[in-house]
Amino acid sequence: MQIPSRPHRGALAAAAWLLCLLAAFPLPGAAQRVVSAPSQTITVPKGQTAMVVQPLALMRLSIADPEVAEIFAASPQEILVIGKKLGSTSLMLWDTRGGNRLYTVQVTPDVKGLEENIRTLFPNEKVTVTASGSSVVLSGEVSSPSVGKRIMDVAQGAGSSVVNNMSSPSPPQILLQVRFAEVSRSALSQLGTQISASTFTGSATGGDQTTVQTLSDGLLRLLLLQDNNRLEVVINALRNRGLFRSLAEPNLLALDGEEASFLAGGEFPFPVLQGGQSNAVTIVWKEFGVRLKF
Repeated sequence: MQIPSRPHRGALAAAAWLLCLLAAFPLPGAAQRVVSAPSQTITVPKGQTAMVVQPLALMRLSIADPEVAEIFAASPQEILVIGKKLGSTSLMLWDTRGGNRLYTVQVTPDVKGLEENIRTLFPNEKVTVTASGSSVVLSGEVSSPSVGKRIMDVAQGAGSSVVNNMSSPSPPQILLQVRFAEVSRSALSQLGTQISASTFTGSATGGDQTTVQTLSDGLLRLLLLQDNNRLEVVINALRNRGLFRSLAEPNLLALDGEEASFLAGGEFPFPVLQGGQSNAVTIVWKEFGVRLKF
């Protein structure tokens, strides 16, 4: 009769270690799929809707920021995502088999609607609209800077920040040769120049005109619109008689349609006492001299 041999202690230890190892890891069928990074990005324009279709029926869904996007279950496998505010948020979906899926929802400006609006308002301009995050990028060529500014105003009215990549021809520049002088009004009358003592409130369009506006005692502002040669004759005659004193002769370079100004003088600090118990004094800068605007 043979007596069965006892199992070797080393074999028993190996078997016990193997059982512990198998118990530490669940079976593949019972494992749950966890997504730690966004598996897909859903891009939806602001005020528009996107459809998300899943292969399996959904059991639960959650949106991180409902102010950015809103979600609705259209069917067990279909989700409607509505863009509400520019920005991004996360969408988590769980299916009936225990799986889950993470999406990044990016709400962008409605570039298609904006581009159609620009083409309707400016049919002759070649402007394209693209989205870059929460910003709108305008590209192309416009006929003039003023048209480009109007297109920018339309884009900014859509409620998003705008990046201007539009190009336009350089606007014409106008060189204004200006003379500030102190001159005798009676001397001008003697030389046959018509002087109107009324205040200049509009823009003259032609002809031999001279407008004088009284600024202070003994100081006049003249606007002489007449032939340049005749004007030089008048100025030289006044200068020779000591009745003309030049104050400044600036050259002003202005863009077409933009305002140009020059101050022949300066500014001085003027203390102003504020009301209240503190009796605080603030400094206000006042101009002196003559300011010319075109």
